Amino acid sequence: MLMADGAVRVFEVPQALVWPNAWDQMVEGHCLVVEDLMKLFIYPLVVFLLVGIAPAAWAGAAEEIAEIARQRTQAFIQADLEAWMAAYADNAVITPSLAPFRMEGKEAIQAFYAGLFQAYPTRRIVTRQPSTRVYNGDTTAVTNAYAHLTLVDRNGQANALYLRFSTTWIKQGGRWLIVDVHASRLPASP
Repeated sequence: MLMADGAVRVFEVPQALVWPNAWDQMVEGHCLVVEDLMKLFIYPLVVFLLVGIAPAAWAGAAEEIAEIARQRTQAFIQADLEAWMAAYADNAVITPSLAPFRMEGKEAIQAFYAGLFQAYPTRRIVTRQPSTRVYNGDTTAVTNAYAHLTLVDRNGQANALYLRFSTTWIKQGGRWLIVDVHASRLPASP
């Protein structure tokens, strides 16, 4: 080891700190010691954490909204009204394809979905081509998508709907909330 005064000091590494069989593995004339081994394991671990796990913590607005949408889809299929409604702002507005007029306010929206879940105990939805655009410094977003919705009533009658919808989100108090949804049926093919 080169000292501050320019002198060279030689230190012997205790056998307990030398990797087993390290005497057979010489790197530029030096044995691999615990510090070298730590570097061999720690650096790849740090890279793995940064590349493999940390991106979830660094998710952007679009990824956050996609995760909320995934959870909401499960809530819709399972008729979990509370989880389905959790993302709606108190003053949200929806214009659903199954009703002639828009509904304003969380209470009215909840009543609509409670009736839907009651009338159609089996629901399936497959979303296609979701696209989320984020605006205003990651505080506003619009999601557009298509969906194939199957509703099965209590008599076993299935209704298949092909929809397109737009959802407007705002970030308020650190949470993404839905302020507007417009859903309409796709026109029939010519």
